[in-house]
Amino acid sequence: AIGSQSVAGIIHQPYWNYKNKDAQLGRTFYGLLGSGVVGLTPKAPPQGKQIVTTTRSHGTGLVKDALDILQPDEILRVGGAGHKVILLMEGEAHAYVFPSPGCKKWDTCAPEAILHAMGGKLTDMKGQTYQYHSTVEHRNFEGVLATALAADHDSYLHKIPQEVKDKVKDSLKKR
Repeated sequence: AIGSQSVAGIIHQPYWNYKNKDAQLGRTFYGLLGSGVVGLTPKAPPQGKQIVTTTRSHGTGLVKDALDILQPDEILRVGGAGHKVILLMEGEAHAYVFPSPGCKKWDTCAPEAILHAMGGKLTDMKGQTYQYHSTVEHRNFEGVLATALAADHDSYLHKIPQEVKDKVKDSLKKR
């Protein structure tokens, strides 16, 4: 990050391609705003259907509510914020929807920069850009909304009711 903006990121996947014994194990790719991405060829998600990725293990009532509202054709439940963003980059999903304050800035900073460099968009659930300066709160209190194509972001943002967005930050508080 420079100042408060995520501008460059590197992702290394040491076990990528582990199921293919004849292929090289692992990969590294990186992106820089204004310069594109090296080591990964962006792929658009399939047309004619809506695929959403979300948490595998940190589901909440708000996650369920958002998915019920969006009514995707397919839901990919996987672990790791970076993994979910990579699914967007590889064209496996249209959106990453996580209305929960579960992940941290170090989970989203590099993937956000790479996603933006290839034409996607990542914000909190209210559409606000995350800040990455040195004194920022580490937790992403307002959840994550990311899309493979920046042009699709507003559509997802507007489908989620304000009532759901307003509950994200407070969903961490103990009852």
